[in-house]
Amino acid sequence: MRPLINTAIFLLIATFSATALFGQVKTSTHSKVSYGPEDRQWLNLYLPSGSAPAPVFIYAHHNGSTADDVKNSWADPTLAAGTAIVSWESIAKVQGLSDFQICAADAKVMFAWVKENAATYNFDIDKIFIGGQSRGSFVSWELAHSLDAAIVGIYMGQALPGSSFNERLLEPITESAPLCSPLFPAHHYAAYHLLP
Repeated sequence: MRPLINTAIFLLIATFSATALFGQVKTSTHSKVSYGPEDRQWLNLYLPSGSAPAPVFIYAHHNGSTADDVKNSWADPTLAAGTAIVSWESIAKVQGLSDFQICAADAKVMFAWVKENAATYNFDIDKIFIGGQSRGSFVSWELAHSLDAAIVGIYMGQALPGSSFNERLLEPITESAPLCSPLFPAHHYAAYHLLP
């Protein structure tokens, strides 16, 4: 009986420690919404309260995670500021060029869906921020640098991390990207805002 109690206590401590260390996952307003015909093409919406059209933060997760991985620690202040969050899915673990290309294409499909459904979810499609972490930064890179007038800011966390990423995948994009400069190489910048 004692080993069973010790195991139960250990599991409780581990659960609460993991929550404290890694943060709690935010519950979405709308879950598993399809943005395309493929099973991998779904997203979660986190909508702020209020009646004004909300700016939109489009978020792509890190490698091996899912679009469900939106933490309270950053989602709550984002929503409190009146910004909606769209956390989108494609191939959850990018393992090569073909996966990358599929995800980059899915980003465009998802972006079109956001614009087409703006009235339904009260999105301000003139104020869209593109963001991601690690895998999410490079699968969103082409979209973020598309020069679409609706994109007013970019946030890339752990963007293009060192040896875990083959930077040659982005050469066709970075060669023509006017927003990438030697002063702020792609793998170092964290965020910038495009509004005047």
